[in-house]
Amino acid sequence: MNTPQITFIWGAVLLFLLFYYLGTTIHRTKKIIGTVLTLGVSGFCIWAFAGLGIKKGIDLGGGSSFTVQLQPSLDDKGQPVPLSPAAVQQAIGILEKRLNPDGGKDLLTAPQGTDRILIQMPGVHPDEVGKIRETIQKVAHLEFRLVHPQGESALAQMKATGQPVIGYTELPGAKDKDGKREVASYLVKSRADLEGEHVVQAWPALNPEGWVIHLKLDSAGSKIFADLTSAHIGENLAIIVDGEVLSAPTLRSAITGGNAEISGKFTQEEAQELASGLENPLKNPMKIIEESNVSAAFGEQTIQQGIQTGWVSTLLVALFMLIYYRFAGLIALVGLVVCMLLVFGAMALFNFTLTMPGIAGIVLTIGMAVDANVLIYERLREEMNAGKTLGAALDAAFEKAFSAIFDANITTLISAVILFYLATGLVKGFAVTLTVGIVGTLLGALIVTRVCFNWFIDANLLKKITVTHIIPEGNMTF
Repeated sequence: MNTPQITFIWGAVLLFLLFYYLGTTIHRTKKIIGTVLTLGVSGFCIWAFAGLGIKKGIDLGGGSSFTVQLQPSLDDKGQPVPLSPAAVQQAIGILEKRLNPDGGKDLLTAPQGTDRILIQMPGVHPDEVGKIRETIQKVAHLEFRLVHPQGESALAQMKATGQPVIGYTELPGAKDKDGKREVASYLVKSRADLEGEHVVQAWPALNPEGWVIHLKLDSAGSKIFADLTSAHIGENLAIIVDGEVLSAPTLRSAITGGNAEISGKFTQEEAQELASGLENPLKNPMKIIEESNVSAAFGEQTIQQGIQTGWVSTLLVALFMLIYYRFAGLIALVGLVVCMLLVFGAMALFNFTLTMPGIAGIVLTIGMAVDANVLIYERLREEMNAGKTLGAALDAAFEKAFSAIFDANITTLISAVILFYLATGLVKGFAVTLTVGIVGTLLGALIVTRVCFNWFIDANLLKKITVTHIIPEGNMTF
């Protein structure tokens, strides 16, 4: 079973071994530590992949994608307020809390232009789309407004005469009558007495009368609410969400302490959704302007195509290395295997998402991993042709090729990191696999292959093998 404690301990041990390997200069110690590190990393990655698996992106596992447009809010004069970058970021944060409250979903939200937000949710069942659509567009604008003292009689008079009551407006709602909820109208103040922006916490609860929602106000809201309720004891206070009166209880006493309660014959699901919306209200309404769905069947077909591409590219690279570099090419493939294990293990461990561009990043990593070995082997050929023994030539080759390999991979890593932070959608999957692949490349080329060579040299297993079996175009024997 994968646990954070085991992961931490195993990761700490491997990190210690890596620093020990880099710090020691004793040949035998370096070989043993490198072997343990290689086996440990491989086993750890297999364990992580088998236990956690890899999440599939929307293009591989299916799901839904929405593009929403923020609508400008209105000022006191009814004029639209221009959208600011802060408003877009606020909307993104609210959407993430609403759609992924427990952090267990693989949700992607990213700004598009000045007033649009892209939302991608892999693994969404078609039956869930309607509920998600409603959640996205729910503003959850909470207001507390006093009801006209004459209540229904004042509303009836206004409808009969057609003359508006100054300072008041009619809002739809519902009321309890004979144990049932009936459609009703309320005459409430035109302006809110208390805005929902003062709500810092909202949660559903079950009492003898059914599900209710408890509210916790901030210090400023608590004072306003206490003053309001103490000054209007005996009157009705309407609780309004998105322009609809949920309830209008009578104020029996002053309410202090910054706590309030909303009742309205809610079901458990309705109470939970409303509480989430009230705790995370949107300052700007949203409109879905584009929606698309990807079926899981299409994703499976895409995965099969990606796997076939990966196998073909791996086979071609392996054939090239074996034909051109012979025995050295075989050792390079061992490093490539460890590199791929690290890629899949790290993606599972850090909960990264695999996308089709991510598969392309894996294929690119395969080529990059052996590219580092090519640099080392070309240096090895030069050192061996200069008359050095295999052991001395190998040490010199790794030392001289290190700077070129390190510089090339670090510059690519910088580009991958920038792409990860700036890219949106599926392209980020490419940056993820490329970044992890670069780390795997350095491990496979600079540690794994060197450890393999050292074991063969120390065991005298290369004495009867000519250089042409290791590096072609040579004429030395060992």
